[in-house]
Amino acid sequence: MSNIQKIIGLAAVALLVGTTVASAQTINGQTARTMGGIRGTVYVGPTCPVVTFPPTMDCSPDLLPHFAMDIINRNGVVVASVETDKKGRFLVRLSAGAYTIQKMKDGASGEISLEVPPYLEPTNVVVKSHAWTRVELMADSGIR
Repeated sequence: MSNIQKIIGLAAVALLVGTTVASAQTINGQTARTMGGIRGTVYVGPTCPVVTFPPTMDCSPDLLPHFAMDIINRNGVVVASVETDKKGRFLVRLSAGAYTIQKMKDGASGEISLEVPPYLEPTNVVVKSHAWTRVELMADSGIR
């Protein structure tokens, strides 16, 4: 067997092993490839006080980067935690079921900090089997 044939054979074995490992990754007992989940964007607003002088022209909501959220199942158990990227987007793989998205609890107290904006009302989401549920969430900036 030539060196080229050996290299091709080793490459084929490595590709096969890599594919098997990747397809065997599981989340909650399900293969990640067959799962869906939640993908979304988080905005924050209002971005301007109610009355300004001179009037502010663009007070539209902004994308909310690096915002941490918990994903809770119907039994009240946190099954995932996710943070938005620099463009306010997030993605989390989940098995089919009903979930609630809420602001992440403080690790030390185990409470949601209601004194520190931005605030996010808990949002119920249903994930269907083999599908992605798209959500757009609006966090309250606390500006009045």
